Amino acid sequence: MSNVLLTQISGSKRVVLFPPEYSPFLYKVPFNTHSLVDVKNWDEKEFPGLKYVKGMEIIQEPGDGLFMPSGWWHYNTYLNGGISVAYRKLAQTPAKFWKGASFVMFTMPVDKIMNILMGEKWFQHKNKICKEGVAREIDRLEAR
Repeated sequence: MSNVLLTQISGSKRVVLFPPEYSPFLYKVPFNTHSLVDVKNWDEKEFPGLKYVKGMEIIQEPGDGLFMPSGWWHYNTYLNGGISVAYRKLAQTPAKFWKGASFVMFTMPVDKIMNILMGEKWFQHKNKICKEGVAREIDRLEAR
């Protein structure tokens, strides 16, 4: 839950940003900080929630900085060899700080332990939960 300043040192990179309001449709893997979806090559039948998402695309060149507020999703693709640096600033509110700290202290270790104990079954279980959650959000949105 930190703010991030992403600075491009060399090379070029494509960054797609998604505001937090699209989080329910981005297939966030439970107990993790990433999505199941390859934004560059997504399958509409497998990931129909992405139809409801609008991202902003930015091409970063050397010297460019991009501020990503807490809670925003990003997808990076290097267009050629390059280097970038991400500077993080801790969350500004106690609630966001606690959310980030509890994730690092509790959620991540539980996930790592479950990966060791259950392996592929744990991964498949998380994927199922993820896809079911997005399907509920789609149903709720379409019922309006």
